[in-house]
Amino acid sequence: MRCVAGSVQNFYQEIADNARAALDCPGVQVWRYDAICQEVEIAAWSGLQLAPSKRALQMIQRFFPRFKPLEYKNSVRLNSFLYRVYIDGEIQTATFTQAAQNVAPFLAIWIASLLAGMRFTLTAPIKIEQKVVAGISFTQYKPFTQTNLKTCEAFAKQAALLLENARLTQNLSLQLQNLQHSRQLLTQNEERVRREISEILHTRVQTRLLMAWHRLGEYKELTDETQKMVLIEQIQNELEQIREEDVRQASHMLHPSIIRVGLIPALRSLAARVSGVLEVHVEADQTVVGLDSPKGNQLSENLRLVAYRVIEEALANTLRHAEAKNVWVRMNLQNQHLELCVRDDGRGFDSHRFEIGLGLSSLSARVLSAGGTWTIQSQNNAGTVLRASIPL
Repeated sequence: MRCVAGSVQNFYQEIADNARAALDCPGVQVWRYDAICQEVEIAAWSGLQLAPSKRALQMIQRFFPRFKPLEYKNSVRLNSFLYRVYIDGEIQTATFTQAAQNVAPFLAIWIASLLAGMRFTLTAPIKIEQKVVAGISFTQYKPFTQTNLKTCEAFAKQAALLLENARLTQNLSLQLQNLQHSRQLLTQNEERVRREISEILHTRVQTRLLMAWHRLGEYKELTDETQKMVLIEQIQNELEQIREEDVRQASHMLHPSIIRVGLIPALRSLAARVSGVLEVHVEADQTVVGLDSPKGNQLSENLRLVAYRVIEEALANTLRHAEAKNVWVRMNLQNQHLELCVRDDGRGFDSHRFEIGLGLSSLSARVLSAGGTWTIQSQNNAGTVLRASIPL
């Protein structure tokens, strides 16, 4: 709950204002609680605008010019009152002096008690899933009754519901933003592929076909049958290269047909394409081998394609940047997820200065769109390890 968006912050203030209006008390504070640091900090304060509170604050700031009530942060171990609320998760009542012991200077506590009517305090923990995430404090000039206590406790429960709803709404919004971002990255990658295919078709293929066409024109001018046969054979070889290299490459960029056979065969084919430049070792545990059988393959084609593209992009990055000689690709099944690991023996990089480029952004978008996760780890001169986990 420490990092709270503006929308959740508005809920804090709304909770404080509604609570103070219901109890008609001088002040209500809502506190954020950081369970790791065991600290609370003010999230909202209702009642500071009242005349008694203004007078008290002006007087306190005469003695303590740096005192700013909306910037207060404290350890919950400063006194037993705070400890019981945030560590033990219990609703507590006490005099304001007891509750604020070791939290603020005694003179400031005395002025607030005298001028603002802050003589007694009740603080209730705000819990989400049985964990304290915040607290709500009520202050007034007379002791709290059992009726007050029940009302305050009800407000704490209502505050928990509001904050949980706000948190869920915020998480949903972030997920939608991530999804939109992933779609944008996939669109960018698709445009890049289209450009590359266009380059193949309109530059290399068209140029080579044009040359073959011109050479066929030469055939008409030849009278020697041997020369004709040599020319025809050369043109056939050229057309075969266009089919095998350019058209096959463009087709593979659109969709690797071998993926229909299985993921492991597709990866071995991919490894063969870069052999001589990079030695790729493909390994899979027996569970993956069994699921990826060409007969009745139990890995969906979409999963195979996502895994293939992830490893293809990892290898492309290795070729572009790593100066590696070997890459080890390992696949295994764990908790209904296909776990991928791509490790190289290249020069690595400083992960603290690492920036994700279009290639890894595309990889990330593919993994996230499939509901998976991925990480990359590296050190200078220690190679790089990319891991991805994709649900079946």
